Amino acid sequence: MIRMTQVSLPVSHDREALERKIRKLLRISSEPFTYEIERRSLDARNPQEKVYRYTLDVTISNEKRILKKVHNKNIMSINKTRYHFPKSGEEPLITRPVIVGSGPAGLFCGWYLARAGYRPLILERGEQVRERRRTVERFWKEGILDSESNVQ
Repeated sequence: MIRMTQVSLPVSHDREALERKIRKLLRISSEPFTYEIERRSLDARNPQEKVYRYTLDVTISNEKRILKKVHNKNIMSINKTRYHFPKSGEEPLITRPVIVGSGPAGLFCGWYLARAGYRPLILERGEQVRERRRTVERFWKEGILDSESNVQ
């Protein structure tokens, strides 16, 4: 599979324009290919020229030959791995699952378990938001760390 990053097109483009851009960047004319949009983001740093930036995964038959003739750091071969969430258990839980910490991992875990119907309980230690804000500001200004209400 070929991964293409930083593929830019005007906001008003259509599907055919994206396919033409793929053909141009890969230097192919009539070879059949398929593609998946792995990521699309709006680049609005220049308000007069807003563009979409794509990361694309392209499947084509002569991948090695194409990669040899294309010298572009944003075009590479990848082995794509897909993550499949495990099947939820069949038996109901006696107690609610407890998640310690509401950082990115804790929130994701809570979301996933809630989605599966498990009603998780997320625990977070530390000060309330206003007090934590003051504590964090004090850490950055004075270097004083409160281990019970950290900067993370």
